[in-house]
Amino acid sequence: MIIFRRVHVCALILGLIGVIALVALVSGALASAAFASAAGAQPVDGQPPLPSVLSPWLGLFAMAISLGGTIYAWMTSRSKVNAEHLRSVDVELAEHGRAIQAIEGELKHIPAKDDVTELKIAMAEIKGSVAVFNEGMGTLSRTVRRIEEFLMKEGK
Repeated sequence: MIIFRRVHVCALILGLIGVIALVALVSGALASAAFASAAGAQPVDGQPPLPSVLSPWLGLFAMAISLGGTIYAWMTSRSKVNAEHLRSVDVELAEHGRAIQAIEGELKHIPAKDDVTELKIAMAEIKGSVAVFNEGMGTLSRTVRRIEEFLMKEGK
């Protein structure tokens, strides 16, 4: 975050330097042109004096630096928004990670497919054993009833 702010500030400073250089160049070129015309300077070999030759190129260079710095500052200003969004995504991802870990911890205690199959087989065996036990209890119940009836008849 601090790096983004520093880069953004540096780009803005670079843009300001470009604007200042452009203003200085334009005012310097105007001043040198005024000075040259006042002094009666003549072009050497048919070429204008040096400040008037470099002035358009230096102005263009200063404007390019200014424009580049401004565009860079504009493009990196979104990095702050992106950084905040990434921070919120990181927090959400961490929450999801904790939730997944909790679910995985609970899944370790849930029986697997093979365990459920074994339980089904064991329950089927228990059902069969209970059915046999119920049948045996029915037989025992009838026997006890007959003994009770015999004792009731003989005890009169």
